[in-house]
Order: sequence, then C-alpha cells, then structure tokens
Amino acid sequence: MTTYTLTPRERPPWRFTADDLAARIKNRWPHARVGCGDLPGSPMLLHALVPFGPPRRELGIAVDAEGWAVVVDAADPATATEFALWYAAQLPGFDPPVHLITEDDEVSLELRADSTPDDLLIFLSPHLARPDPRAVGRRAAEVFDRVFTSPLWERLAGAVAAHPDRGATFTGFPLIARLDLAHDAGPLLVEAMHALALRAAVYQLTGSDETAATLVVPLPVDNMIRLILAQHTLCLQTAHQLGVRFVAQPTDWDYFGWRRGDYTHQCFLAADWGEPDERYWLDADETARRLKTLNSRYVDIGIRRGIQHNLRFEPLPDPSMVAI
Repeated sequence: MTTYTLTPRERPPWRFTADDLAARIKNRWPHARVGCGDLPGSPMLLHALVPFGPPRRELGIAVDAEGWAVVVDAADPATATEFALWYAAQLPGFDPPVHLITEDDEVSLELRADSTPDDLLIFLSPHLARPDPRAVGRRAAEVFDRVFTSPLWERLAGAVAAHPDRGATFTGFPLIARLDLAHDAGPLLVEAMHALALRAAVYQLTGSDETAATLVVPLPVDNMIRLILAQHTLCLQTAHQLGVRFVAQPTDWDYFGWRRGDYTHQCFLAADWGEPDERYWLDADETARRLKTLNSRYVDIGIRRGIQHNLRFEPLPDPSMVAI
C-alpha cells in the first residue's frame, strides 16, 4: 500500500468546493464517509473514506485547502486506478495537465480524458515489465499451434466439452446472447486456448506468472479457462509434454475487465488470429450492461449477485397424490 497525489503542477483556473466534491463522491460511492473541515488541526478541505469490496481495502482521500490537489492514501493499484479515472472524469479541463504522482514524487503520469485502466495499472505496477505485443503474438501463435495439434488437446477438449454445464458460473457463460453450450462450447474452447497461449507466451518471455496474468479476458472466456484448468491432470500432462505454462491467477486488472485496444487485444492481433470473436469477447462496458440485465432476472427468482439465494428446495408432493 502507498500514497499517491492527483494534482496539476501549477495553479489551475478551477477548484472544487467541499460540498460539491463531497456530493460527487457520495453519488459515486454511496457508502463513503465524508467530512468537510471536520478534523481539528488539519489543513485539508475534505476527508473521505471510500469502502471497496474485499480483498481491496478502504481508500482514504484528502483534498487540500486550495481545492485542486487530492491525496489518495493507503491505495493498492486497483483502488488508486478506479479513483483516479473517476476523478479525471470530474475535471472541468486538462489545462494545466493533472498528474498522478507517486509518494516520493519520483515519477508521474499525466491523466488524459482517454486514459484507460491499462495505462494507470501498468504505471502503478512498475515491477511488471510487459513484453512488446508483437513478440508475445509470435510466441503465442506457436504455443497455440503446438497445443491445438497435440493428441493431449483432443483428450482435454473432449473432457471439458462433455460436461460444460458443470462449471458454468452465474456471470460467465450466461452473458452470451442466446447461449447454447451445445454449439458454444467448441468456439469457447478455442477462445480460451487463445488466451492461455497469450499468457504462456508472456510467461516464456518474462518468467513471471503475475505479468502473464495481467492479460485479462472477458467473463465468458474466463469461465471456459476455469473449466479447462479444472482438468488438472490433463493440463499438467499437456504443459509438461509441450513445455508450456497455463497461467490463471487474480490481478488488479480483473476489476476493470477486457477492453478493445488494451494489451491483451494488441497481443491477440499480433498473433494473426484476426479480431476476437465478438460473441464471446465482450468489452467491459457491454459486460456491465449485460450483468445488470442478468442480475435483475436472477433477483426475480430469488438469486442475488450469483452468490446468495433464498430457495429452500422443499420437496414437492407427488403429483399423483394431489387431489383433483
């Protein structure tokens, strides 16, 4: 955890008032605790504590008395990125430029109207050195061809395709329009293998699981990756025989989803596979829209966010025993 500052390097022609910024923060994060000039001896205009779901922690925010410099305290890259992108969207302009500055003022990143989560996360994670997408693409194409033509792949794909419903999540496969796993399982296997080949290529070039895992994928593809990796023995045999590594682990990138033009997309195109299949490669905004629709349908039958329901599964009487 560290502290970052969001500020222009020179006095801007604008400033936030305490009430205005407090209202904006509460509108975006309704459970935030906001205080305006309520800490004795503090020169700050506003303090706020913004709760984030686990494993992320509460984020501290302080706005200086001038109303244009913001200190973001005890932030991990994901929470700092989310707040910085939100803050950039609140700015009335970018002249003078507003910078995201590290704790020791050693390096800074200029925020722009088109700044992406990928831009900020890689800046806030300097230990992750991602290779040139062209090098990743070339290596990934080789990995994919080796896996896809291996006899072990036939066994692995067959094992997954036999029961794709057993590993379906509430928010993975169901995001696909007019889903039919009898027809979608095969193409999804290919897309999942594309993603795993890209991560395997990054691992070969860097030796870092953490770096490889930053190649984020949309939820339907991630759901299929989980099904593939659930075939643990076959995955180990395939990886050992072909000398590849299948990578899947949580990263800060997961909170923001896949977006066209991001690093994953660049590497995918560099592998000469064409554009990702739009049926399965849903960008973050479309994913959010479909999740909202899906969750509203789940609520109708008592399922909340795919992690809670009130169904009792009480036994029903034998229809033959019901009086007519």
